[in-house]
Amino acid sequence: MRKIALMLALSLTAAHAEDSKLTIAYVPAADFAPIMVAKDRGYFTNHGIDATLTVIPLISNIPAGLISGSLQIGATTGPIFLQAAENGLDLVAVAGVGSWTPDNQTASLIAGTGSGITTPQDLVGKRIAVPGFNSLMDLIFRRWALSKGIQLTSLTEVEASFPAMGDLLRTHQVGAAMVIEPFRDFALSSGAGTRLADPAREVSTTILASFYIAERGWAIAHSKDIAGFRAALREGIETLTTDPSARAIETKYLKVTTKILPHYTADITLADLQFHEDLAKQFGLVEGKADLQKLILP
Repeated sequence: MRKIALMLALSLTAAHAEDSKLTIAYVPAADFAPIMVAKDRGYFTNHGIDATLTVIPLISNIPAGLISGSLQIGATTGPIFLQAAENGLDLVAVAGVGSWTPDNQTASLIAGTGSGITTPQDLVGKRIAVPGFNSLMDLIFRRWALSKGIQLTSLTEVEASFPAMGDLLRTHQVGAAMVIEPFRDFALSSGAGTRLADPAREVSTTILASFYIAERGWAIAHSKDIAGFRAALREGIETLTTDPSARAIETKYLKVTTKILPHYTADITLADLQFHEDLAKQFGLVEGKADLQKLILP
C-alpha cells in the first residue's frame, strides 16, 4: 500500500510539474472575479495551468507586459488594444470578460459630494478621474460629454485606479470619476459621491467592456494553454453566477463584494471590436486599417 501511495504521489507531483505557468493580469474590478474563482477553485489546475493572478492598477499598462513576456494573458479594453495593434504590437484577443447591457450597467459617472456637480454642464472646469487615458471608460466618457454639448478642452482628466477613486472624490481631489463595481457601490454607500449618469447606457445599447489578450506568437505556440484558459474562465463564470458561496472569493481578492454582478461573457465577436474601432477613430487614436477578424484568435 505504501508503495502504491508513493507512486501515486510521485505521479501527481510530476503532473503538476508539467503545468504551464501563466501570469494573468487584471485590474481590480468585479469583471475579473471569474478568473479569481477559477484560480481558487482549482479550475486552472484542472486544465494544466499553474496560474498566477497579478493586479495591474491601470489597464493601459498591460500590453507592454505581454510584449516583454512578464505576462502571458492580460485584460484590456478595445481602444487600448487597437491602438497597440496599429503601433505594431502583435497582440490577439483570446476571450471576453463582460458586457454592459441596458439592464446591467456596472460603471457610472459619480459626482463628488460637495463638488457642486448636479448636471453634466457642471463638469466644466472640473477634474475628472478615469481608469487610464484612452481606456474604454475614458473614451465613453468623452463621447458622452460631447453629446451633452461639453467641450473636452473645458475638462481636466486624471488617471486613477478604481480603488482610489472613492478617496479622491471624498477629499475633493477630483470633482467626478468614472467608477466600476464594486468600487462604485463603495463610493455611493460611503457618501463620497452621487450617481450623475451612466454614460455607457447613453452611448450604446450593449458594449463588450473588456477582454483578454495575449502576444500572438505566444498564443499560437500555446494553443493548449489558451484552450485551458478559456475552459477555466467559463467554469469560473458558471460557478460565480450559480454558487453564492463563490462571492467570498471576490471579496478575498477585492476586499469588497459587488452588489451587482457584471454580465460575464467569454465570447468576443467582430461586431464587438468594430464598436471599439469606431470609438477609437472618433478620437484619433487609430486610423482603422487593421483587419479586425485577424485580431481575434480562433
